[in-house]
Amino acid sequence: MKVGYYSWEIVRRANIKRFCDTHIHIRYDLSLDQVCNKYDFFVVGSDQVWNPYFENFDISFLKFVSTKKRIAYAASIGLLSIPNHLKYDFCKNIGEMAHISVREQSGAKLIEQLTGKKCVVTLDPTLLLSAEEWNKISCKPLWYDGTKYILTYFLGKTPDIVKHLTEIYKLKVINLLDKNNFDVYVTSPEEFIYLISHAELVYTDSFHGTVFSILFQRPFVCCNRIEKGGLNMTSRIDALLDLVNMQERRGTAENQYSILNPLEIVYPDVENILKQEREQSEAFIKRALNLF
Repeated sequence: MKVGYYSWEIVRRANIKRFCDTHIHIRYDLSLDQVCNKYDFFVVGSDQVWNPYFENFDISFLKFVSTKKRIAYAASIGLLSIPNHLKYDFCKNIGEMAHISVREQSGAKLIEQLTGKKCVVTLDPTLLLSAEEWNKISCKPLWYDGTKYILTYFLGKTPDIVKHLTEIYKLKVINLLDKNNFDVYVTSPEEFIYLISHAELVYTDSFHGTVFSILFQRPFVCCNRIEKGGLNMTSRIDALLDLVNMQERRGTAENQYSILNPLEIVYPDVENILKQEREQSEAFIKRALNLF
């Protein structure tokens, strides 16, 4: 039976919702007005939550609760500057947060330039868990037959070099956003983890695609996003690669999105780097929640 793309998207989103319901325990039955006095603290953070082009400042700065309850954990701006017409509101909202940590050094620098307020740089929440902990929930897709593959995960355009690499290394491509392959397109988060952890090579322009490649110490190339008229959001990936000293895995227009011998990789002491960063991140959380 031929399944339409709309139906595929329903299945894909259902898989994501099931994962969230199982592991994150999201409440869907409460409005913001109902929760204001129900909890001692509210935390906002992670992926571009303070990108001025994407978010509603009333929500992303937790303006529905008192200022003393507002915590930002690893908040990401995703840009190197704030549009002039939004700077006043941005600075005011930053000033009303009780505790702030950001995901990128560039975000911390931008906030200090705009407000004079220094903030801690903490790990993205996905990096707080080790590869072993993520493996506990990974799941092999039923359709995967053990064939070696290059995994691609591009939110923008996939660079032409990928096709060339499949011919050189005689590897198939599994494209996680392949709208012509139902099984792959509806990949669940648990299967996403498995597919990254078993790939011969990961080619991506995604921050979290890069995160999991590093956690599982897979060969990877992280590309600048090829998107006509798109925003420059490379700072978050640059910060991640700087953190683990792996800038050489960057694919850009200058190097034609290609690096020398992409299947060969030598990882620095990533576990020790992340261990230290996790300790600092957990210390911030405890301070913000008055647990010290």
